Amino acid sequence: MARRTAALTRRSVAVNFTLPLELLALMDQLAAEAELSRSEFLRGLIEEALEDADDIAVAETRLADEADGWVSLDELRAMTKP
Repeated sequence: MARRTAALTRRSVAVNFTLPLELLALMDQLAAEAELSRSEFLRGLIEEALEDADDIAVAETRLADEADGWVSLDELRAMTKP
């Protein structure tokens, strides 16, 4: 994901969307506490969310590929009960 994100940061595009005022106020407060502009704060949140989504997709793929060798905790407990 880092390579994909690096390629995207070479250019910038404005994106407009609507937020409830309460969410905007909280975001501005957190951005100020982090000494970031609103754009910097949002950009960081979006980058983290995309990286997390990519990590989850990779983990799900790996688990699906290896699913035959895995058992859930409940299944393991059922197997070990006397």
